[in-house]
Amino acid sequence: MVTELDYMNSKRGLAVGSLLIGVLIGAVVGGVTALLLAPSSGRETRQMLKGKAQETQQMLQERLSSVKEKVGQVTESMRSRAEQEMHSVDAEK
Repeated sequence: MVTELDYMNSKRGLAVGSLLIGVLIGAVVGGVTALLLAPSSGRETRQMLKGKAQETQQMLQERLSSVKEKVGQVTESMRSRAEQEMHSVDAEK
């Protein structure tokens, strides 16, 4: 069974993930705003935006990989616990 501690840890993980996404969105919006308001030529600004977009895309891909890995670990842990519970129920019969 899922214990209260497991439940709390899963909620904490979601909260941290939400915070990181919020910080990321804020950083992207702030960066784009700064670039658009900077005294640069259109070509320079577009090049900077393209570079930042590529950096952001790479960072998001890395984060997504990390999240997928953690989800896989949690899924495997839950599967293992479910199997243990099923075996214990079978043993009680």
